[in-house]
Amino acid sequence: MPEEIEVQPEEIIEEQPKTGFLEKLKLHKFKILGGVLGVFIFTGALFGAYKIVQRQTESAPQPIVNPEQDEESCVKTDTGEEMSLSEAKEIFLQSECVEEGSLKEEYFCNENTGTWWLDLEIDKPGCAPACVINISTEEAEINWRCTGLIPEDEKRFVCPENNKIDCMPMINEKRGWFCEKEYLDWARENCPGITITH
Repeated sequence: MPEEIEVQPEEIIEEQPKTGFLEKLKLHKFKILGGVLGVFIFTGALFGAYKIVQRQTESAPQPIVNPEQDEESCVKTDTGEEMSLSEAKEIFLQSECVEEGSLKEEYFCNENTGTWWLDLEIDKPGCAPACVINISTEEAEINWRCTGLIPEDEKRFVCPENNKIDCMPMINEKRGWFCEKEYLDWARENCPGITITH
């Protein structure tokens, strides 16, 4: 019988080849290569998606924004002629009205006469001036809207210079004090031949 040789654990360790860094790298090279390829594929997919979205937004028609589209316009009833508020303000800037005063925020359209009425910031007792812009002729002039009414602190009435009171279109209380019932009643009694438009 052959003799059995007892192998000691130390000898087994010595007989196994030593694995170094390069040997370990060979084992993991497929994992590393897969990771690098994954990064490239992911980056390419992101770039491709970005380019597709970019092309779609470039080729999609962009909406044209017209600032005047939602703007208020004045249309003359009998002719259908139209003028936007911004056009009326441009005409104001080129007219004699601008020399007399600046615009207030209040304005209105008289569709029957085809005119924009832009209130003016002018301090003249008994008057409520406006720059009146004709839609048809694009001309502007100041309508002083003076009634001869003296402010309340003086507590007296006077007939209007031109013997006319124009309360059309309806004027709000803030600037329509000359169309109040008390003054109109007084004017009917005390101003012969007066014309009052309601």
